Amino acid sequence: MIFDKTCEVRENFDDELFKGINEVLPPFSLRHVADDTQIQH
Repeated sequence: MIFDKTCEVRENFDDELFKGINEVLPPFSLRHVADDTQIQH
């Protein structure tokens, strides 16, 4: 869903943006956080 002056529903509208982000940034992972923290469920 895109919220703007005119709202609309579009499918995969930001694929090109994510391609660029994935080229610049390292892969995202929370594994290092989970390894250092005791998580209680």
